[in-house]
Order: sequence, then C-alpha cells, then structure tokens
Amino acid sequence: MRKFIMMLAMLVLLVPVPAFAKVEKCIDYSFTYTDGHGDSGRVCDSNTVDSGLHVNSLHVSCSDTFADGYSDGGKSDLDGHRVASYSITKYKDGEFHESCGRVVLTPTPVPPTATPVTPTATPVTPTATPITPTATPVTPTNTPDPEVTPTDTPIPPTATPVTPTSTPDPEVTPTNPPAPTNTPGTPPKTGGGDDVLNDGIFIVGAGAAILLGGVIVAMRLWEKSRDL
Repeated sequence: MRKFIMMLAMLVLLVPVPAFAKVEKCIDYSFTYTDGHGDSGRVCDSNTVDSGLHVNSLHVSCSDTFADGYSDGGKSDLDGHRVASYSITKYKDGEFHESCGRVVLTPTPVPPTATPVTPTATPVTPTATPITPTATPVTPTNTPDPEVTPTDTPIPPTATPVTPTSTPDPEVTPTNPPAPTNTPGTPPKTGGGDDVLNDGIFIVGAGAAILLGGVIVAMRLWEKSRDL
C-alpha cells in the first residue's frame, strides 16, 4: 500500500502543471480640459499615464469620477487643469470589458495665440519714365535742279512712207483684148451647129450605156439559170 501511494505521489509530481496565460489588459482614454486642450491614447497593462500629456499624470480608471473637474483623492496630477469631459474603455485580450465617462464641465474655447501678420511690403512706385521718341521726320532732299535739262526728248519717226514704184509701161500692150461688145445692127454670134453635134453624141453615148447594162443583166440571169 505504501508503495502504491509513493508511486502515485511521484506521478503527480512528474506531471507538468499547465501555466495560466497572462491576460492582456488595455485601456483607451480621452480627456478634454476646460482650457480647450486634451489628451487621448491607449495604455496596456497599466492604468496610469505620465508622459506625452498636457498634465503631469492621469489615472485612467473608472474609480475616479473627476468631480468638479478635479481628480478624486489626487489619483491624477492635473497640474492645475480641470477636466471638462472624459471617456475610458477597457479591453481584455482584445475584447470589450467595460467603459465609463461623462461631461463634467463646459470647456472654454482656446483663444487663438497667433496674431495676424500685417503686411510690411509697401507698393513699389514705378520709376521708369515714358520714352519720348527722338526720331524726327526726314525731309526729302531730292529737289529739281533748274539747270538740268531733261535728256529724254521725243524721238521723231525715221520711217518714211513708201511711194509705189510700179508705173504703167507705155510700151507694154495688154495681152487680154477687151471683150467684144454688141454694136447696133450686128446680130450676136451663136454656135448652132456645134450644139446639135454635142447633143447627138450625148444621146448615142447614153443609148450605148443602157444597151451595155442590159447585156450585163442578161448574162448574170443566164449564169444563175445554169447554176439551177
């Protein structure tokens, strides 16, 4: 029995005891003071902020109500400031845990510290004076010289009219005799016999042409009949 109890105790001692994981606690805070300034941020694993503030330190806990703008029991060193409003939100392992906050006093607006800048630059007066033109109009110097006679005189025409040199030659007899004129009492000359002869020749020629044409037509008809 003793051996069994001793063995059980050894087993209990050898079995590792699981360590409990540390819980991360973070707080988001925002404070506004009556003079218009403010502080905000996040702090983890602590509830006191003492750097980067307008005051000396802040106790960011819902246990401080900041009654009348002052810290309860002096937990926060406000360095003469008064809290106008605040809000605190707590988280555990990134999950919301609790929050508190309220408006304590009405903040006074912060007057601007910057003074308006008065322009010191004075307007520049132009010193340039308008330029007066110095060029004077040029008077033409080309005046007529009374002693110079113009050299361009009209040129008289040198061509002389051509006189026809063809004159009638008294020794040349005209080759074309004048046409005969009908004098009274002389009958006009007619060519009666020649006209009759010409008419006869024309008639004979016309008859021969007609006869030759008839012969040609007859020969073509006879050739066609042979072919048939």
